[in-house]
Amino acid sequence: MREKTFLKKFLPIIILFVVTPANVYSQKDQELYYQAVQLAREKEVDIAFSYFDLLLHCFPNSKFREESLFAVGEYYFSISAYTEARESFEGFIKRYSHSPAKIFALSYLLKISQQRNDYIKVKELEKQIIKFQQTSLVFREFKKLQYLSPFLKQYRALYFIDHIEVYVDEDLLVKINF
Repeated sequence: MREKTFLKKFLPIIILFVVTPANVYSQKDQELYYQAVQLAREKEVDIAFSYFDLLLHCFPNSKFREESLFAVGEYYFSISAYTEARESFEGFIKRYSHSPAKIFALSYLLKISQQRNDYIKVKELEKQIIKFQQTSLVFREFKKLQYLSPFLKQYRALYFIDHIEVYVDEDLLVKINF
């Protein structure tokens, strides 16, 4: 049943790319991205992932590449494909070093390194996350960074005076004490 749904939604987009001339592609990346987000909204995560991944492969210079690359890493992490998630997030950080989502990509990489017991990488990533945001907490208990992913997940990073907490929706992803 799931395969029929996949084919029903994915086959038209493949046909669209095969029969559409190259000069019309400029608007197709936007359509593909918004379809992927809509599918994510409808909880069709596997198909949405396919659309994000297709956008990355067919439109390497798309203005939606940053969000799509993050979404692909997010999806791989969610299905425990940690090698692919790591590759996606490392590529994301390398290409989009000033992205507001960088801290969350670093947090996923930290979580993967913790699961692999790679203590050297864990310490390196913790330092990067700590240094990510210059924190001044005058008259405040914490500083908050937020990001809404293409898969409609709410990300929050809370910088306290002695630790950082990173959440995906309401679930704690990582906590770093310093």
